[in-house]
Amino acid sequence: MSIHSTIAKIYRPAVFQGRLDSGGYFEGWYFKQVSTDSRRVLAFIPGVSLSGERHAFIQMIDGTTGASRYFSYDLSEFSWRRDRFEIGIGASRFSSEGMSINITTPDIRVTGSLDFCDPLPYPVKLLSPGIMGWYSFVPSMECYHDVVSMGHRLEGSITIQEETIGFDGGRGYIEKDWGVSFPESWIWLQGNTFTGVDASFMLSVAKIPWRGRHFNGFLCFLYAGGTLYRFMTYTGARIDEIRQGDNRLFVSVSDRRHRLFVEARQHVTGSLAAPAMGTMSRPIKECGNASLNLRLEDTGGRIIFDASDTTAGMEAVGDILELSRRR
Repeated sequence: MSIHSTIAKIYRPAVFQGRLDSGGYFEGWYFKQVSTDSRRVLAFIPGVSLSGERHAFIQMIDGTTGASRYFSYDLSEFSWRRDRFEIGIGASRFSSEGMSINITTPDIRVTGSLDFCDPLPYPVKLLSPGIMGWYSFVPSMECYHDVVSMGHRLEGSITIQEETIGFDGGRGYIEKDWGVSFPESWIWLQGNTFTGVDASFMLSVAKIPWRGRHFNGFLCFLYAGGTLYRFMTYTGARIDEIRQGDNRLFVSVSDRRHRLFVEARQHVTGSLAAPAMGTMSRPIKECGNASLNLRLEDTGGRIIFDASDTTAGMEAVGDILELSRRR
């Protein structure tokens, strides 16, 4: 691959970053849908696994019930565009403008289409091409991350067997990961259906291997009131506290101007397959209807944002308390 092509991909993180002839590699996109009444949460994860039994896949998880399915496809059924984000797996299509689902197996049928209206992409800048900032330029990291859409309005419906789920007026979210493996330990929280306010939030804390050692890194943003508040390892922010217990998780992060308090409570969980050395062989649990409370303060204690979300995404995998230790 030429240097020009590599750089072009870095500045278009949503598009397919890999090569189908590579090994020990995965790439996956996460599409979350919440109905306008917040009673239904449905996520689809299309992707590729380029190790072991190389294949394309679509995972589906119902955040309301925890039911999940894994649909495997021959790698030849995966397609993508180089000039913009658009992928196809089997008869299903996914892009930043919408998705169409057409999955048929002997025991289940999933069909439908959704339009994504007024998407809010995470900004890509010259020295910060996406949420990973300058880490996007670092080669051979275990896992890379991108937020494709911090939020968008949904139009359309999805039918599972005989049940049609309407998403007109609902909210959607898109992110992705690619690389070799998910971290040994991590926290992931996401929400963009806050009561009474238009906002979007994501927090990811992970144990990151680096040159034979490891460090605890994190990515966190809150978009509220037209302002993007960023708390990242590379911006000089820090994790002040992580506490876990009784299906609850408390995290506080801060920088020189703000402090963000995050409290999440896990409810129903479902099983997903996560990547390990390119194979989708690691079982994890995800909650799609977690209760999330956020409070953002300035250094003087003035409250800037205080809101709750009852359809938040939540994962807490591995040794969570070690993620608060500074190295």
